[in-house]
Amino acid sequence: MKGKKWINPTNCSTYNSWKAMRSRCLNPAHTAYHNYGGRGITICERWASYDLFVVDMGLAPKGCSLDRVDNLKGYYAENCRWASVKEQLNNQRRNVKLTLNGRTQTASQWANELGLQPGTVLKRIRDYGCDTARALKVGRLKEWRHGTRTGYENGCRCSECKAAHAKRFRDIRARNKMA
Repeated sequence: MKGKKWINPTNCSTYNSWKAMRSRCLNPAHTAYHNYGGRGITICERWASYDLFVVDMGLAPKGCSLDRVDNLKGYYAENCRWASVKEQLNNQRRNVKLTLNGRTQTASQWANELGLQPGTVLKRIRDYGCDTARALKVGRLKEWRHGTRTGYENGCRCSECKAAHAKRFRDIRARNKMA
């Protein structure tokens, strides 16, 4: 790419990503500096030149922006990629990563794969103290027995569960009358 000059790269998403990377890491006045340069995230010397950055990374594909594979390391060719918004959301420091059967994914990725809500998985871990296998269990976690409203809510229509369900609504009506 010797001798190539970039003509007006300012409207190019690749240039804007390069410029934003440099600003986050090198400019203490940048609002995100504390998450990048202030945390020790560096940029390889080669990428001081926009031309060499493009040689290493290529142009940004549509809908993608610059992402570090390992967020604890700096910006250099082996640790960077062009990633979609979804890929970047799954590659954040704050994500909860879970390992099940030798596979590690974010809570959100597991939830999507298993048809659960991400919030459900996180609540099971944080609030209920579930281990990974139990947190990723599809369906309700609560055990229920016959003769309870929980049994009725889980689809049991035996007379005992129906009676418990009806009793709950009688109790609610009675409380509302007193209020």
